[in-house]
Amino acid sequence: GMASPSTSLLGLALLLMPFPFAIDPMLKWTVGFAYLIFSTVYRWGWLQALAKINSQIQMAELMGADKALIYKKIIFPQMFTPACRLAGIASFWAVGDFALGKLLLPQDVTLSLLIESLLSSYRLNAAMALMSLLLVLGICCYLFFWSLQFVYSKARNENVIG
Repeated sequence: GMASPSTSLLGLALLLMPFPFAIDPMLKWTVGFAYLIFSTVYRWGWLQALAKINSQIQMAELMGADKALIYKKIIFPQMFTPACRLAGIASFWAVGDFALGKLLLPQDVTLSLLIESLLSSYRLNAAMALMSLLLVLGICCYLFFWSLQFVYSKARNENVIG
């Protein structure tokens, strides 16, 4: 239950998509990857984070708070940290994903597809160099979202953010 949907089945479904998605393969890849990410991230932690604040939202609604106030004072402050953590995981995954791209994209347009192509042609030295770069890029993406939530939590604790 914690695994993502089948990449092969999703790739086949996206290959058979009608006209609006038939124009740009990169659009198909984006839609497919968003589906993979959002369904997995929802099960990995977003559902639990929403369940924790559900009673607070119900109490605020019973006391007469409007939707904007509930979002600003309850939902956003408590959901920002899990959102950043899950976005960091998703960005790390997106940088290195080659499975869905291999099915949908006609050529090596991403770094991970280029690495896969180099590995399949036995150019291991070049592939290892690019794989190191890919790992560094993935870590940088993850650290960006981690630092975003870190700065937000520090600013919130110092009452800079309302």
